[in-house]
Amino acid sequence: MIDVIGLSKEYIDGETSVKALDNINLHIDSGEIFGIIGLSGAGKSTLLRCINRLERPTSGKVLIDGVDITKLEGSSLRKMRSKVGMIFQHFNLLMNSTVYENIAFPLKISGTPKHDMDKTVTGLLEVVELTDKKDAYPSQLSGGQKQRVGIARALANNPGILLCDEATSALDPATTESILNLLHDINKKFGITIVVVTHEMAVIKQLCDRVAVIENSVIVEQGRVIDLFSNPQTQTSRNFLKDMIAKLPQNILLEDDNPNEEVLRISFIGNDARKPFITNMIKQFDITANIIAGNIETIQSTQVGSLIIKISGGKDNIISSVNFLKKNNVRVEVLRNGNI
Repeated sequence: MIDVIGLSKEYIDGETSVKALDNINLHIDSGEIFGIIGLSGAGKSTLLRCINRLERPTSGKVLIDGVDITKLEGSSLRKMRSKVGMIFQHFNLLMNSTVYENIAFPLKISGTPKHDMDKTVTGLLEVVELTDKKDAYPSQLSGGQKQRVGIARALANNPGILLCDEATSALDPATTESILNLLHDINKKFGITIVVVTHEMAVIKQLCDRVAVIENSVIVEQGRVIDLFSNPQTQTSRNFLKDMIAKLPQNILLEDDNPNEEVLRISFIGNDARKPFITNMIKQFDITANIIAGNIETIQSTQVGSLIIKISGGKDNIISSVNFLKKNNVRVEVLRNGNI
């Protein structure tokens, strides 16, 4: 379990102070996959480095299983770090060492006996499906294979936490999917808590249970991934989701101040996606409804959808229709002139 409490980090450049993190508060449950998403420079990588104390926070606490790691020094800090694995964007492999030697490196540092080292590395090679690459060098591997070596190395000391800093940003889409599937399998098999830093919402969508959105050093939104996709609360989150939310086509002309017509974006989740609420609304309130645009995403086996519809009829019927949708667990957003 990870608790980040009132965490701030400032860098001093001459007489200038730059705040990289500002009063960050997070709770990450043991065994979950937690995402941190933000644009470049938002502070997400600094936050990750504070969690394993590669960066010392200016103020605040980081508790791992109840221990405040901001107070640890020397051997206590090194022992804690050995239980927190790290995966990097650009792999950070030893180019003159074989796959076996790269995975074994942290075990050598910790003084693991040769027999135990062989057993651990052999098992990890099987986990990341690189048994046949044991004696290969990084230059002989693809990007995805290099990242698999990085994952195996991060698992060598049997950590309870795995930190992933843009672990798929240097990979093509197909390889990214395979790496995300591997991380998901590792989480389920070993129960490891995984914290994923990324600027790609597709990574969050495929892998994470919960997510925090960071902008300008501040957490602006956090919660379940399914809730973020179905009902984003901030403009920052909506910007990340812009390719996944139904948008009003540019060639659609909307007539303002017409009380007998409204344009709505409606969002629904899970079983509600299969309910005929639009058909029932039309029958019950004597209106017409035209679907202008739509999009449905599957988030961890749950459907999340949004539609843009134009409804026409009497003003009172339109108001009743909107209330009907809301009562059926459908989120309604007025896109035209907001008369409702």
